[in-house]
Amino acid sequence: MAGNPNPNRSGLKPPFSTENQPKNRGRKPSKLKAFVEHNDLTSDDVTMLAKMIVDKKEDELKSMIKDESNPMLARLFVRLFLEDWKTGRFDNLSKILDRAVGPVVNKSELSTKNDKPIAVQMVTLSEVVNGSKSKSK
Repeated sequence: MAGNPNPNRSGLKPPFSTENQPKNRGRKPSKLKAFVEHNDLTSDDVTMLAKMIVDKKEDELKSMIKDESNPMLARLFVRLFLEDWKTGRFDNLSKILDRAVGPVVNKSELSTKNDKPIAVQMVTLSEVVNGSKSKSK
């Protein structure tokens, strides 16, 4: 029989069940988050690192990865940045910044003249289409 046999059909027990669990189950903790917390890195440190990387040329970044005197976090940051650069997306770098600094919060402030309350009127789609207002009961 080629491939992975179906445990139900072949009489084999399933690899995992409520009684048979792996030793290291569950999501593994983030090594980056642990490193940041253990070394007391601040969001400013990570931001400075990101700014430093963005200003370098590709050959300089590649030499930074090879240079073992550079901190491991900086080398990891550079490697992920170069991987993202090849794909044209910055998913890895965004995840690192979100994890270390926190996600960007978009704020919208609404105000009126003289700080008066903003009037809100609820209408249905049919009222918008027909141009009529509903009467409150």
